[in-house]
Amino acid sequence: MTVWDRRFRLSILALATLYCSRQAQPIADQIKHLREVPDAKRGAVTITLAQQIRQLPASKDKLTLANNLASLSTEGDFGRDTLQEVATTLADALQQQGVASNAWAELAQLAHYEHVPVSVDSPFFTQAMAQLQADDRRREQADFTLTISMAKPGLCTIFAAKWSS
Repeated sequence: MTVWDRRFRLSILALATLYCSRQAQPIADQIKHLREVPDAKRGAVTITLAQQIRQLPASKDKLTLANNLASLSTEGDFGRDTLQEVATTLADALQQQGVASNAWAELAQLAHYEHVPVSVDSPFFTQAMAQLQADDRRREQADFTLTISMAKPGLCTIFAAKWSS
């Protein structure tokens, strides 16, 4: 997933949280402003939000909030405990809903790329993990050549780029 795709998806998800239940709205508001939290506090704030989301009743709002939080949790290094809390919250919300969702891919990314232990028995999770592994295999097979010349110190010129797949 490209950075643009991730930001676009976050924007769409942020719009979805505008119409949360009364109980979920304060959490949605905090998630919308999570990037403004100083890095020294962001891990603790993220853990608190994850725990608050887990206390919500099973609902689409809960899943949306958990997925939004997961999308933001890897923007920086806020610790393994933070990622574990977020993954646990997202897995809980997904299992409660029991439906196909893009959030399964988010959970699979936490497990696959961030190496966060996830205990989920779901064909949706299995499928998302398989897709990530297939994507990785395709990337490993990519034939990409880039020729760079240093014309002047600090100035790079790209002469040719070739991508074949």
